[in-house]
Amino acid sequence: MTESFTKCSFDVIVVSRFLDRTLSDAIIGALKADGLLFYQTFTQEKVSQQRPNNPDYLLGCGELLELFSPLRVVFYRENALIGEHHRGLRNEARFVGQERK
Repeated sequence: MTESFTKCSFDVIVVSRFLDRTLSDAIIGALKADGLLFYQTFTQEKVSQQRPNNPDYLLGCGELLELFSPLRVVFYRENALIGEHHRGLRNEARFVGQERK
């Protein structure tokens, strides 16, 4: 699947509630210079048993920062135990990073 990412093709990439750790390098490579990545997905630490529950699809603490460490961090927040659950602000991590080529 990583071969389907064209190098330096996107100004913006958005990933929401999806996790495939093997794609992180391909996603970074697909960003143009100064391109932005917006990524949010579920965390292992959570206040409800909302799905998914499979640890393969749940982020560890600070994991998005590790997966996308080559990018400059613009914004990062983990809302595992804080935020308003009824507004969808718990059980997730959010990351915005910028490619600095």
